[in-house]
Amino acid sequence: MARKENGSARKTTKSAGNERAPFVGYVNVTLTDEDKIDYEAWLGQGDLPEEAYHDALAEGYQFTIKFDSQGDCFQCAVSRWDVGADDAGIIYTGRSSSPRTAMQKAVYVLSRKLNWSLWNGRVAGGPRDAF
Repeated sequence: MARKENGSARKTTKSAGNERAPFVGYVNVTLTDEDKIDYEAWLGQGDLPEEAYHDALAEGYQFTIKFDSQGDCFQCAVSRWDVGADDAGIIYTGRSSSPRTAMQKAVYVLSRKLNWSLWNGRVAGGPRDAF
């Protein structure tokens, strides 16, 4: 709600540029032993994980970290909701015993989303093909 100068409330509407995409689904990737080796190598590439995080923020992704009591771990969810984005409404996740590692895992999955062949055909083509 926005307020008029006299203090009374008025409804505001979103412009077409601020339209929110509908929820599509989650990308929960369980890393294989081979994926874990690639993940560790990716972590060891200096500033790459931090750069990938900053790139994701610049591209409009949102990060949410919460404790998952059912899974007894932290979950980082990465999503973007801009209509027209190739993965709008898709939520990438990472889970771990620490918030930092959960975020690193989510950013790893996100940074690899454009190269789905790394997932050995588990998802053909791209994120929307998973649904």
